[in-house]
Amino acid sequence: MKEKRIININGAILTQKELEQYLEKLGTTHNITQKSSKDTYPIPRLLENYLVIKEVYELLNEHVKLRNINTSSRRMVIR
Repeated sequence: MKEKRIININGAILTQKELEQYLEKLGTTHNITQKSSKDTYPIPRLLENYLVIKEVYELLNEHVKLRNINTSSRRMVIR
């Protein structure tokens, strides 16, 4: 089975030239197939992200109800 890759570029700052070089290298190793593979579907990652967002949302709302959150943060939650 093909190894799955998760690209995490948090905090990466690339110049335009570096980004072009990275994308060119990525494009040369990209394989195209006739049919899609379930291994390439982003669903597991989306589900993981959804669960994290949901947990944060619930925690923030709980703190808003307890009035245990500052005013500026409360405005962000309400929007």
